[in-house]
Amino acid sequence: MGRVGESLSTRRSAIAIALLLGVALGAPPVASAGFIGVVDGREIRAQCLVDPGDVFWCPPGGVTRTDAPSAPFSPFDSAVQYGYVARQTSSFSSTRIEGVGAVSSPNTTFPGRASSTFSITFDVDAETPYLLSGSTLAGNPYVYAHVSLSRGSTSLFFFDRYASFGNSPFEQSGVLVSGRYDLVAETQMDGGGGYSYFSFQLEAIPEPSTALLLASGLVAFAVRRRVA
Repeated sequence: MGRVGESLSTRRSAIAIALLLGVALGAPPVASAGFIGVVDGREIRAQCLVDPGDVFWCPPGGVTRTDAPSAPFSPFDSAVQYGYVARQTSSFSSTRIEGVGAVSSPNTTFPGRASSTFSITFDVDAETPYLLSGSTLAGNPYVYAHVSLSRGSTSLFFFDRYASFGNSPFEQSGVLVSGRYDLVAETQMDGGGGYSYFSFQLEAIPEPSTALLLASGLVAFAVRRRVA
């Protein structure tokens, strides 16, 4: 009778743990903290600098075209062009910051500039595990692309490419402590033709839910009990 009772008790415990695990695995992970926007400095810019004698290319005095998000930290998807082209698609949320920026010019004869700048200052109010990943490309000596993450004067990450042909990926993970951070990504072209871009994602890594941690502890306890 004792063995039967023990077997029933063990079976009930196993069922309870299985149910709790099911609930825990169905629960979404929880990020330990989030990104809080402070300053939004995103902008794209395209310029022709002088009139080379062809008014269809660039009027006397030059032309500058720019664009920026309609509201701070709102989704941004835009392009400006005047011979040189600048583009950007980017977004900001409490758990994910991402952006893709590019510059290009089909014409190598006339002087001009283009830039796609992602610059956001944000706060973190608690320790937050993160993953920063992406890639850059700079296709000729006149273009440049970089991505950086810093806390005040302390550089946490810097990745740049100048006249580097081919896609160059990067990845870094760690923990952001409470404080203020600057995330900057930029690609720019100063004369010449070609193409350059940056692409990145900064993610707050979710932590296991409380239910999952509790269920894992119960499983470990049950295993030790059976072994004993």
